[in-house]
Amino acid sequence: GLWFDPASVGEIAGLELRYAGYKFQPPRVDHWFGSSVEQSIRVDGATINISDSNILNNGNTALYLEKATTTIQNTKIDQGSMAINALDGVVSFDNVKISNFTHANGPLGIVRSFPSFKNLQLENNLFDGVFLENPTFRGETTLGKELLWALSYPVIPAGSILHLAPGAKFLLLSKGIIEVNGGRLLVEGTVDEPVEIKPLVAGGSWGGVRFTNSDSVLENVRLVRGNNVSNSSEGLVFASNSKLKLKNIMIEQLQTGKNIIKSENSQLDLDVVNLGYDVKPLTETCAVDIKNGTLKLRSVYFKNLTHGLYAFL
Repeated sequence: GLWFDPASVGEIAGLELRYAGYKFQPPRVDHWFGSSVEQSIRVDGATINISDSNILNNGNTALYLEKATTTIQNTKIDQGSMAINALDGVVSFDNVKISNFTHANGPLGIVRSFPSFKNLQLENNLFDGVFLENPTFRGETTLGKELLWALSYPVIPAGSILHLAPGAKFLLLSKGIIEVNGGRLLVEGTVDEPVEIKPLVAGGSWGGVRFTNSDSVLENVRLVRGNNVSNSSEGLVFASNSKLKLKNIMIEQLQTGKNIIKSENSQLDLDVVNLGYDVKPLTETCAVDIKNGTLKLRSVYFKNLTHGLYAFL
């Protein structure tokens, strides 16, 4: 295969690469006891541009990118376990087709960064979506329905805005949390195209959404099989020192927890929200647990709960 050392520069155009990247030991591992990897192109801290190429039938991972700056254009990547595993770098895709990869989380594993996408085609993979591991969304970002978005612990920091456009699908790992820490989450679904937040694994569950020092809006959203959190008192939605509006929220197959929504020192506005369970749980439950702050309720329905509203100073 091809291996780019730190600070090197690569320009690849018109390449057809097949059957490369079989079992070698990467740098910084014990060469007596370290594990072997299968990577047809490995880029360590380098800059590489790939265009008009075919990368086919290679090792488990077609491209491994670590702290690299990578541009991929007009290229087809086909067959293996993972097409691209990118850690802590900058990646952009322009007219790229990725197909026939078998990793459960999809052909793209992007760690602690968010790539640039233009006409990315995912076809016949075990999961036709983009997996973002521990992404921090900086600046202003919009995720739409053109791709499926699988995430583990996404963070929206102060000064940043994440938009979820109509029809977007956000898929989270078990106990996965969306952390809005000073930034804004604007979920902009419509009646015809609601945004969906649900587990990555069918029949699984995810955690919740945490707002701290945030001004956020969730509108026309399906929250499916959430509330699998370590601290059940925090609930599916937790707001602290925040302004939060929830409008036309559909909560489905909710996992049993002490609270569904918990608010501390926040301004909470609920408009057309159903809170509760199809069957009343045996444990104590509460729809909205609020401490200080304000609460506005319009067309809110409580179902099969111990408490609909619990408020204290």
